[in-house]
Amino acid sequence: MYSIDNRKWEAVLDYCNKNNMAFIPWYPLGGGNVKALENLDAIGEKYKATGHQIALTWLLHHSLNTLLIPGTSKVKHLEENYKAASIQLSIKDIAELDKLG
Repeated sequence: MYSIDNRKWEAVLDYCNKNNMAFIPWYPLGGGNVKALENLDAIGEKYKATGHQIALTWLLHHSLNTLLIPGTSKVKHLEENYKAASIQLSIKDIAELDKLG
């Protein structure tokens, strides 16, 4: 379990990165952290994106060895998840998101 607001496995992520291994976060969208969701939604507004898209985008920016496989049962959500890979967060926004962990 690893997400923007649950980084318990950061050491494993670092190990994988140093050893050229993919890191696949389970439950990458987290859940239940209202403060984090509010911050994600606020940053998402700047990019015309949802808070969930910003959470996935942050994961991709956070470590290049991250392989995201967010589950979904709706085509709309699949399309939203796919768009997350094309969002380019500013350095300021990444720093703000880093504080959520």
